[in-house]
This record gives sequence, C-alpha cells and structure tokens, in this order.
Amino acid sequence: MKRTSRLSARAHSKYASLLLLSCASFAAPAAIVAPGNSHTVEEGDPAEFWEARFRAELIMNANSEATSQGSSANAAIVLTGKSRLIAKGATITAEGTGIVINDSSAELTDGTVVTATDNNPGNMRSGSALAMFEGSATVRDSTLNGERHAIAVLSDTRGLGRPSVESVLDISGSRLISTTGSAIYVGKLNAREEQAAKANITLRDGTVVSASNGTLLEVQDDSLVDLAIENSDITGNIISADAATTNVLLKRNAILRGAMNGVDSVGVDTTASWVVTADSSIDQLRNSGTVAFSDGEVGRTLTVHGDYVGDNGTLVFNSVLGDDGSLTDKLIVEGDTSGSTSVKVNNLGGSGAKTLNGIELITVGGNSDGKFTQAGRIVAGSYDYKLIKGTDGNWYLSNELCAPDCEEPGPGPGPDPEPDPVLIIRPEGGAYAANLYAMNTLFDASIGQRGGDTVGAGAQANDGHSSNLWMKNSGGHSRATDASGQLNTHSSRYALLLGSDLMGGTLQDGSAWRAGAFAGYGYSSGSSTSQITNYHAGHQVKGYTTGVYGTWYADGSSDQGLYTDAVLQYSWFDAQVTGEGVAKESYTAKGVSTSLEAGYVLRNEFGEGHAWYLQPKAKVTWSGVTPDDHREDNGTIVSAQGSDTLSISVGARAYLQLDTHSSDSFKPFVETNWIHNNRQAGVSLDGVSVSQAGTRNIGEFKVGAEGHINRNLSVSASLAQQVGSDSYTDTAASLALRLAF
Repeated sequence: MKRTSRLSARAHSKYASLLLLSCASFAAPAAIVAPGNSHTVEEGDPAEFWEARFRAELIMNANSEATSQGSSANAAIVLTGKSRLIAKGATITAEGTGIVINDSSAELTDGTVVTATDNNPGNMRSGSALAMFEGSATVRDSTLNGERHAIAVLSDTRGLGRPSVESVLDISGSRLISTTGSAIYVGKLNAREEQAAKANITLRDGTVVSASNGTLLEVQDDSLVDLAIENSDITGNIISADAATTNVLLKRNAILRGAMNGVDSVGVDTTASWVVTADSSIDQLRNSGTVAFSDGEVGRTLTVHGDYVGDNGTLVFNSVLGDDGSLTDKLIVEGDTSGSTSVKVNNLGGSGAKTLNGIELITVGGNSDGKFTQAGRIVAGSYDYKLIKGTDGNWYLSNELCAPDCEEPGPGPGPDPEPDPVLIIRPEGGAYAANLYAMNTLFDASIGQRGGDTVGAGAQANDGHSSNLWMKNSGGHSRATDASGQLNTHSSRYALLLGSDLMGGTLQDGSAWRAGAFAGYGYSSGSSTSQITNYHAGHQVKGYTTGVYGTWYADGSSDQGLYTDAVLQYSWFDAQVTGEGVAKESYTAKGVSTSLEAGYVLRNEFGEGHAWYLQPKAKVTWSGVTPDDHREDNGTIVSAQGSDTLSISVGARAYLQLDTHSSDSFKPFVETNWIHNNRQAGVSLDGVSVSQAGTRNIGEFKVGAEGHINRNLSVSASLAQQVGSDSYTDTAASLALRLAF
C-alpha cells in the first residue's frame, strides 16, 4: 500500500546523501521501494536485489528470495533513511553484502537465512551477511552466514558532519557464521572516517557462533562496543584495539569460551561463566559468577590491568601440582583486589612435592584487600594443598604445615623455615592402608579359630566321628595412626567362616591327622581423618575366601603333646576409598595366604576330675593379598606397600578343664601373644609412602571359654585386645560352633 509524506528540503538533502552511499557500489539498478511506500515479496516472486528508501518498508514472507551477484560489494538489500525490513523465513543471498542498514531497521525471524560471499576484499563490508552503519537489527531463529563476517558494524558518515549513532543488535536463538574472519566486526569503513563506530550487541537464548579464525568479536579503531551475552553457550575470542572501548557482560546462564584481549571491562553475573581458553588481558573484572581456565591445559595467564572485584564469584585454575616452580594458570591483578571469591584448583597430573614459598596462583600489584577462599580439596599424590595469602599480598598453594609460631597466612619470600616444615598428608593414604591391612588379616582360619581349641584334638581325630562342621563369627574394631602422626584411622569388621573336617585318621606310629576345607565372607569399613585439615576419607572392603587346612598330632590318642597345623587359602576383595570432595575410588585385590603353626600341649590334673593345660605355640603367616596398581580420578597412581607380609606370632594359652569325666565340660582360658610383622600396611601415592603405624610389634591378650554342650556339639567364645606403638589398638570378639557327626 502506498504511503505519502511531506519532505522538508533538509530531509531531502540527507536522503540524497544516504542514497548516494547505498548505490555507490551497484553496477545495475535495484528494485526500489519508494519513500514512504511498502512492498511485499512472496514465494515465487523473482529474486531481485532491493532498495528501501526513506521510511519505506520491505516485507519478505516465507520462502521469498532476494539476491545480488556480479557487482563489487553489491548488496541484496539496502535500507536507508529510517526504512524497515521484515523478513520471515526468507532467503537472502549476495555476492558482496547480504543486507546494508543505514539509519534503518531490520527484523529477521522464522528461519531467515542471509548468505554473503566476499567479492571485494578491499571493501570492509564485502562478505558480510549484515552490514550496519546506523540503526537496529533484530535477528530471531535465523542464520547470518558471511564469508568474511556474519555482522559488520561500520562508521561512514561520508562528510555529513553528524556524529556516529549507535547500532543496536538483538540476536536470539540464531546462528552467526564466518568462514574467514571474525563473526562480528566493529570499526571504520575506511581510514579517512573521523567518527567512531558504536554498537550495542546482545547475543541471547541459544545463539551459536562459528568463526573460522576463532574470533567472536573484533573491535578496531576507536570504536565503542557494549556486548551482552545471555542464556547462550558461545565459543570465540574477543579482541579490542587499544583505542577502542569494549565492555562485556555475561549474564543469565551465559557461557563464553574464549580469550579476551584489550577489553575494558568484563562483568560475570551470578549464573554466568567465562571459560578462559588462552592468555587474556583486560582492564577491569567483576566476578559474581565463574571465571574458569578451560580444562585439559595449563599455564595460561589472566591479566587485569586495573582492579578485580570478587562479588561472591568463583575462580577455577589448573595446575600441575608439585613444588614452587609448578606449572599453573595464574591471575595477575595490577590494580587492587576487593570482595570475596572462591578458588578451585584442578590438578593436571602433578605428583605433589614439597613447597617452600608455595605455588604462586594470584599476584596482586595494588591493595590486596580481596578475600580468596579455597573451595574444595586440592590434592596431588600423597598431599593436600591449601590456599594461603603470603606476606607480600599474593596468594599461594602450599602443602606445608605452618609451625605453631608462624603467622598464617605465612608463605611468601623469606628465610627457610626452621625446623623443616611438615608436609600435609591427605587422608586417602590412611584409608588405602587400612583396606590393605583388612585384606590380609580379615580371614584367620588357624587351628585356634576353627570352632574350638586343641584340647582333646588328637583324641578327637580318632574318636569315631568321620567329619564335622564348624562356623566362626568374628568382629572387631581397630584404631591406628599413620607414620606421620597426622591421620587417625578407625575400622570395624565382621567375618564369617564355614568349614568342615573332611577326612582324618591314625598313622602306624600312633600319630593322627585330619584335613578339611572352608570358605568365608568378610567386611571392613571405617574412615581416616586428618588432624591438620579435618578432611576425611572413608574406606570399605568386601571379600571372600576359600581354603584348605591340615593338622598333625604326635599323640593321636590323647589331648596333649606336639601338634602342627597348616592353612592355605585364596581371597579376593572389592574395595573403595571415598575421599571428601574428591571422586570415589574403586579397585580390586586378590591373593594367596598361608600359615604354619606348631605347639605343644602340657596337661596336669588336680583335684577330682579337674585338669589345667599350658599350650605354648608359634605361628608363621605369609599374606600375599595385593591390589593392582590403581589410577585415581585425579591422576594419582596408587600402589600397595606392605603386602607379601611375613608375620610371626609367639605365645601361650592356659586353660582349665573343670570336669574331665563329662562330655559337657567347661574350659575357660587366657592367652597372650607377641605378633611381629616384617612390613606395615601402606600405600604409595605417586611415589610418596603413607603407612599404618603401630602394627610392626603387637601385644595381644585374649580370654575365652569353650563349652561342650554334648559329645557332638561345642561352643566357644573369646574376647581379645591388641595394643601396639603409636596408639594402635584392636578389640575383637568371636563366637564359634562345632558340630561333630
């Protein structure tokens, strides 16, 4: 429908200048929407290139087309003098520039696709899907695909003597594609231009950017740009010239993955994230959300030439944690720091090592008033690292325990501490050691543990019972420390053994023997806690065993004399270590164990039908249950130490038989043992050992009783207490049944 208007002489003069600009590159006349008029392009209409002049309106409906080709930097659509383009599902193709907006507006929606190829490298707008000199553009659910740029915002007043006016772009749910240059370019059309280009750009609601050179936004000359990203995950760098002014705001679930250089100010709102992919240099940073160095790489630097403000935001660094010279991402603030910020550190393969001053993470050139607080565990190898502020105002990662008279925060340049500082051991080491100790001690199937003691054993081997069944239930609780004294570990356990004497007999020399088999299930769990950091790590073992045993009695017809007992068993386990703030670790273990015990039973009768017994004994046990080497989620290599342990036990049991003539006699006993282990259960975390303390030499005291209910059934129970050095204790109880038939 035609529109009419009255134009002043001044307006006509301005219009003529704008028209001269828009037509300068055309080699052939365009289809023109006259001033004040409106024209609609429908599906099937000829594909032409269009001009909408001075308050004109061009409407392109679904599947309509516009095109330009052949001419240098030609545009498919040119809008001048407050004209308007409405494109809904249209296809716009140009050899040169897709759409030129000059003091006008465009609405591209519903799948509109604008494609431009670069046919004039000397013209800054050639190869841009959308070129803006002044005005506004709304792009929703559409695609801008430019060989050079998806969008170019340019200043070119062509001597009109008026200041540059801001171009406003609102891009939502759309795709911006550039195949050779930056996705968005802001700058002057030519070097002679005096006015600066100005742009206010919003990328939101799922907008996606693909730039072949990796640059989302390039700001040149003395241009002024405000960029906001909302609710979109966008990859691309931002580059701003020294003379330009560029402000970036990330908000409402926005994620920007890229580097920024030359940017004047960056704001990261509460739910937004900036993922720093390379060295970056900006003037100001306000962090209310997350600023994180990208995963998988390390050694990048984020430099803030001005001030850093932490508004309860988070910083995430990557480091190869070791000594002071460790490779790490860094934040350098040349101005002041203020506010509060949480700090997370990911270890990328560091094995941990002694730090002196610490690994410098945050450098502050001005007033260091900002508070940086460690968020979560920072671990490497056997060590826990902590974030502390140095006396120089910088922030460091240290794994040293501050001496009682040092001032925390403490590291920073200064003399070496005296005495040598203690390194902070992480509790997972104690948890691994506790699991290994449980694997090698949970199943004890020696003769004194198989549902009865040795009293009358020789006689029972030839008493007419061809076989029997026995069951033993045992449980206990232990407490231990590690060799450094930093870790307190406690463990609770339960084991069930079921077995049977399958065969036996008497030899010609009067000795007797019997042999059997058994199987069992066991469970152990607990935790290891650091007295330094209060971090804890849970540990758990579940396993099974099966084995055989055999016993020889020198006197097969009595309840005294020499005996020997041998056990061979195979055990397998599933184990877990669950550290605080780190991934749960699961692993398996298996192996063979064997023991050989020898003893002598002395009997002395007293009174009528009473007897006392003394049973000195010695046992050698070899435990070969070993976990395979395990790589933790954080990269630490865990290797068992203290498996293949040789244990020697020497002791004696004394007991009474209160009625030697009855089949239901009652026999209380006491027992003492000295246990020596040639190795203590431990683990190597990236080559640094953490071992359980106090188990090399153990004293044991045990009390119990056996009651024969009748000739075929006996019940025994015991309570034992072990003590070792370094506050090691273990309390155990057992209940056993034996049924002969």
